[in-house]
Amino acid sequence: GLDLVNELTELDDQQLQNLLNDIDDENLVPSVADEQGDSVNRLAQRIPSLPLATGAVDTGRLRLEASLTIRGYDEGVPYVLTDRKIDAEVVLLTDAGEIATQSPMQLEVEIVYEDGLPVDELANANNKPLLQLLSAQPLWIVSGHCRFEVKLHVLSSMRNNKKFRLRVFPADASMRNDWPALKCETEPPVKTLSKDPRKKKIGTDAASRAQRRALEDEMRRRQQAGVAVAADASAAAVGAPAVDADSAAAGGETDSEKEALRAKLREQEERIRQLTEDNKRMVDELQAKRREEAATGTSATVPAPRDA
Repeated sequence: GLDLVNELTELDDQQLQNLLNDIDDENLVPSVADEQGDSVNRLAQRIPSLPLATGAVDTGRLRLEASLTIRGYDEGVPYVLTDRKIDAEVVLLTDAGEIATQSPMQLEVEIVYEDGLPVDELANANNKPLLQLLSAQPLWIVSGHCRFEVKLHVLSSMRNNKKFRLRVFPADASMRNDWPALKCETEPPVKTLSKDPRKKKIGTDAASRAQRRALEDEMRRRQQAGVAVAADASAAAVGAPAVDADSAAAGGETDSEKEALRAKLREQEERIRQLTEDNKRMVDELQAKRREEAATGTSATVPAPRDA
């Protein structure tokens, strides 16, 4: 333990800050990799397996389904990115679940909240529309299917963290009024973000906790001694994720210096284990002495447990 402490004290403030920043960066992972279904359009996956209707189908038997290609999940909620191309799929189905291949239909699309209410216009820096169609217009259902691309210019964080859908419906007003099933909204509702979320990956093994504690102790010692440490390094020390041997290398050092520091960090795990055992033994001894003192009326001095 003391060897590692001495090794860390030899780092100047900038090297220690670089080390803490590297630890933070190494333990950040995009949340899009957390769950299956990333960058998936579930309706697009179903379409190849759907049967085809034979012949013309009465309009009253038709319905629309639509979905967006989600980018990933943020805390279990599907999301897309603003100002990025998003694929949308629409399919025209019969009441038997078949693709109606002989019923061409012109479509229109708009953005709504999850509950179906219209999205209010708010000014943005570039006066962009809430929904920007990138595909050729007008949109048409051809052979029972329509695929198009959009960009969304509306952030959930600016709309009380609400989620959004696209609403798709026939361009012909009389058709959509007479046949409500020909109006649909994309599933699932999505929230919009400006960039992929990132989250900290915290280690829980004994070695990781020991290495993290060593770095935090050195930062605390410098603060107590009045050593100037950058504020962002201090924040990283308080909430720094656990490090492993490969990520615990300060930026700017040579490979040999990095390897030496990794070796010291590995040694710390064993030292922490030994100190923990010593502390337990001394606590047990102290309790035994106190029981003896209570029984005989004498007192004894036992060394205080050491900090790990």
